[in-house]
Amino acid sequence: MCSHVDMVPYSDDVHHAFVFSTFADSLRKLCMSGEIRSLELSLRRALIDPSCKTAVAIPHDSWDEFLGWSVSLGDVLVYAYVRFPYRMSKIVSHVGDSLIRHVCSDDGSVRAALWTLDASRMAGHGYPIRYDLDEHNRFRQLAR
Repeated sequence: MCSHVDMVPYSDDVHHAFVFSTFADSLRKLCMSGEIRSLELSLRRALIDPSCKTAVAIPHDSWDEFLGWSVSLGDVLVYAYVRFPYRMSKIVSHVGDSLIRHVCSDDGSVRAALWTLDASRMAGHGYPIRYDLDEHNRFRQLAR
């Protein structure tokens, strides 16, 4: 983990707007606009699930700037996000990896419930992440 980045658990009072606005923006970029409400409901329900693990990356000694966030159910990555300015720097691989490893086991391969362009790029660069259709369907079922 980066020494200048802290990982804190998600707090609905503090992180809700950041998490849900970036989640919706990311879904729009994936051309999933029609599914945003349903997937947001799934995310809301995932956040209260007892198996949920969360992480929000913040600069060390800061409480009001958020670099990214991640959510898992068990050892399945639901979603990870890193803010755009940090994607363009060397810190991104550290922040992204730290966010994912903070919520998923460190046994190698990471199963992902949602597949994004960033996940595809990570896999293309050798990051051990793979899409899991069964977990995707389980995540979507949370909205029902």
